[in-house]
Amino acid sequence: MLLQQHFLAKGLQLFDTLLIVPVFSSTFMFSSIIAGGVYYREFDAFTTTSWACFPIGIALVLVGVYILSGRQKQAQAEHEKRMGELEATSSSDHTIKDRGSSDKPANILSERSGDEEMHGPDHGYHTSG
Repeated sequence: MLLQQHFLAKGLQLFDTLLIVPVFSSTFMFSSIIAGGVYYREFDAFTTTSWACFPIGIALVLVGVYILSGRQKQAQAEHEKRMGELEATSSSDHTIKDRGSSDKPANILSERSGDEEMHGPDHGYHTSG
């Protein structure tokens, strides 16, 4: 258990969480299945069909984890792209000051015009002109 925590911490220091967590979970699951099969002698009762289906089942689970982790990476990349575009559009405008008032930043979203709409889990608003 201590070694697991050590290698998980090292992996998280060196690589992205979206890579480490699925790999860690898959490795833990695979080693638990093998250890349980050996310790409880579950493999002794395997038939030819069981031996054929067992690796296929493990492979399907591992492929499923891989596919789900790929979706998370894609969603994160899209989110970062949206945030970068939002920062790029508002970086030059976010400090607009009203000449007659104090140095408060102006509300850019209320001053925008056009057909820009922001969608996503962290944007619960729409801007319109």
